[in-house]
Amino acid sequence: MITVALMTFDVTASPGRQAPRAPVQKSFKMVRNDEDHLALLWEVQNEQPVEGTLGIVDWEEFLDQVRKREPHRWTTDEQLPGPMGEGGLPNIMRQLTTTPAYQLFLAAVDVVARLGLQHVGRPEPRHFLEYYVIRAFGALDGFIPTVVEGGRLFFVPDEVLTDKTEAVTELLQNGKLGSVTLTVEGEVPGPKYYIPYAVPGGFATAVTPATRRLWDTIRKQYHAQPY
Repeated sequence: MITVALMTFDVTASPGRQAPRAPVQKSFKMVRNDEDHLALLWEVQNEQPVEGTLGIVDWEEFLDQVRKREPHRWTTDEQLPGPMGEGGLPNIMRQLTTTPAYQLFLAAVDVVARLGLQHVGRPEPRHFLEYYVIRAFGALDGFIPTVVEGGRLFFVPDEVLTDKTEAVTELLQNGKLGSVTLTVEGEVPGPKYYIPYAVPGGFATAVTPATRRLWDTIRKQYHAQPY
């Protein structure tokens, strides 16, 4: 079993209020546990998980739907066409009601495509896929190619975040960073952290001076990297 889990904190302002609400943790997992399907799991803090299934053979058609970028339709239409309308996916799509949630979904699609979780089996498919995905995960650094054709996803170099656990946590809670965790047959090769396609202005919670300094360092890395 191979699991790719993305997590972010949603700090969207409450309806009718200017101030952001308390950060709400949201995660989206894609799991490859057989040759034919990806299992999808959407989880929101203190709420029941929402599950769906996507056939591997439907991946390209699913991507075409994602590229149309119609979140309002995805959340309101009673009957979605194609893969988005099957396998419990409509229930997933209805969760994309805020910008952070939408960005989490898009990032998951980009990351899964980059790691190759959707690859069709080869001879000894499980061993090949595990090897490929682990190598690709280790190489997540800087900007990664997008398959959703909108914005750009930037992975912070590991060395920038070494020994900065508290600051990283505060940046996560303020929507400045998202995290990706890979699990392969019980092995977890450490999380990666990325800057979403767009981040909130300012901070929703109180942060330490160390966190502000780290954010300045990350932003400099972001603007210095070729795209």
